[in-house]
Amino acid sequence: MSSENEILLPSEPLTAEQKLWLISLSSFLSLPNSYSLDSLENKSEKYTPEAIIAGNSKVLKNSYGINDKNEFIDTLDIFCGTARSQEFMYLMKEWAKPDLYAKRLFGNRHKYKGTEVEIASVWAEKYRTPLSHCGIQAFDIGRYAFLCRCAYTVSLITEDEAWAFLLRIGKIAQERFTSWYEFATSYTVGRCIWLDINIDGIESTENTFDVLEKIQTESVELEKILADHEHPWSILGWEISF
Repeated sequence: MSSENEILLPSEPLTAEQKLWLISLSSFLSLPNSYSLDSLENKSEKYTPEAIIAGNSKVLKNSYGINDKNEFIDTLDIFCGTARSQEFMYLMKEWAKPDLYAKRLFGNRHKYKGTEVEIASVWAEKYRTPLSHCGIQAFDIGRYAFLCRCAYTVSLITEDEAWAFLLRIGKIAQERFTSWYEFATSYTVGRCIWLDINIDGIESTENTFDVLEKIQTESVELEKILADHEHPWSILGWEISF
C-alpha cells in the first residue's frame, strides 16, 4: 500500500457514544439499506449473511467502481470534498456578492438550461445563507460513512480500519457543521442536486407538482429520522469530543 493510502488508527479506543455518533453520519443510507446504527455490522433479519455480503459487494463495485482496498481508500479521499461540492461552494459565494455582480454573472443562466451548472446555481441561490459555510458536503460525508460500513461488511477493511476512516470524516464533519439539522439539510440539498431536481421557476410552471413531489420523496428519510426520538441525532449532541 502506498504512503498516500496509509491508514492511521485512533490513538485511543473510541467510546460507545463516539462510535454511535460516527455511524450516525451514514443514517440516510444505512436505514433504507437495512443497516442498524448500533454497530458497524448489518444485522438485518430480512437477508442471509451471504445476501448481505453480496449486496454490499455490488454497491462497492457497481455504484462506486471499488474492487480493492486501494480503490476504496482513493474513493474516500474523493468524498472528503467532491468537485460538485466545491462547485456549489463557489456558486454560493458568487450569489452572496452584490446583486449587480451576481446578476451579471448569472444573467445568462439560460445558456446552461437543464445542465448541472444551472440546477446547482438555483439551489445555491436559495441556500446561500443557511448553508454558507458547509455547502452540500454532508452528501459526500454520508456516502463516505456508508461506504466504510460496506467495506467492513465484505471484509475489505478491518473493524479498526473502519473506525479510523470514520473518525477522519467525523472530524471533518464537525468542522463544517454546527448541528445534526444543518447536516441533514446539507445532505438533502446535495442529493436533490445529484438527482438533477431543478427548482428554477417551479412556482410558475406546469411541473411544479412533479418537482415538489420529487423533493418530498427525498425528504421522507429525513422526516423519519427527525421524528424518531430514539435516533442518535435526538440523543447525542453534535459537539461530541473526539
